[in-house]
Amino acid sequence: MDDFHHRGQIDLPDWAHPLYAPYWRIRVEGRNKALRRKSYRTIEKLKLKLVENGHDVELVEAICRYLANYRKTSAAAVKRHLDNPNPQLRLF
Repeated sequence: MDDFHHRGQIDLPDWAHPLYAPYWRIRVEGRNKALRRKSYRTIEKLKLKLVENGHDVELVEAICRYLANYRKTSAAAVKRHLDNPNPQLRLF
């Protein structure tokens, strides 16, 4: 049973692992609003740190959406960003 994966489960890059615990806390502690706010603040700091370290903003956002709900569509978005590391640059 070691090879069993949920249909939406994917392997994330090693640099994304600090985001696991805060998102897990948000899912588990649904009613404790203070703990949820603390977790959201932690996530915000981690996301900013990842972007400052040079990771793609869209990839970080896609990983966060995936960790928030583990849906198959979110997993597909992460895979799309991981498979195409150099997307076309957009003008702001």
